[in-house]
Amino acid sequence: MIRINLLAAEPPPEGPPRSGGGRAAAMACGAVLLSAVLGLMARDGLAIRGESNRLDERMRALDRDLAGLGGVAAQREEAERRRSDLARRVALTAALRAARDAPVRLLEQVGRVLPADVWLTELRQQGGLVTLTGGAAEMSGLTELVAGLESSGHFSPPIEIVDSRRDAGAVHFEIRAPFPLPSS
Repeated sequence: MIRINLLAAEPPPEGPPRSGGGRAAAMACGAVLLSAVLGLMARDGLAIRGESNRLDERMRALDRDLAGLGGVAAQREEAERRRSDLARRVALTAALRAARDAPVRLLEQVGRVLPADVWLTELRQQGGLVTLTGGAAEMSGLTELVAGLESSGHFSPPIEIVDSRRDAGAVHFEIRAPFPLPSS
C-alpha cells in the first residue's frame, strides 16, 4: 500500500549546528594543527641554520687551505725558475768546455797527420772551417797532408786545396777543411 504524508514538515535548519561545544573543539583542533606546523617550521629552521653553519665553517676551512696552497704555488714557481736558470748555466758551461777543448783537439789532429817535409805558416779557425797555410818540400807532402786530414775522421769532406804554387824549391799551399765543432 502506498501512503502519502500530507502534513507539512518543518524544513531542516540551515548552516552548522549552533552548539558552543562544537566551536571550541574546532578551535582546539586548529590550535593543535597550527602548533604542529609551527613546530615543524622551527625544527626545519634549526636544521637549516645548523647546515648553514656547517657549510660556513667548511668554506672558512677551504679558504685557509687555499691560502696555504698559494704559498706552496709561489714556492713551486720559484723552484721552477731556479731549475731553469741552473739548467741554462749547466748548458752554457758544457758549451764553453767543449769550445775550450776544440782548439786543442784541432792542433792535436793536425799534428798527427802533418808529414815531416810539410810546415805550417798559419792555421786559422773561423767557426767550423779551418784554413791551413804553409809549405812543403815536394807536392807529395801536400798530397799526404790532405789524405791524412781526410782519413783522420775529425775533418768533414770536402777538404779542398784552395791554392798551391811552386817557387824557389818549395810548394806553397792553402787548404780549407771543415772541422765540426762539438755540439752542446
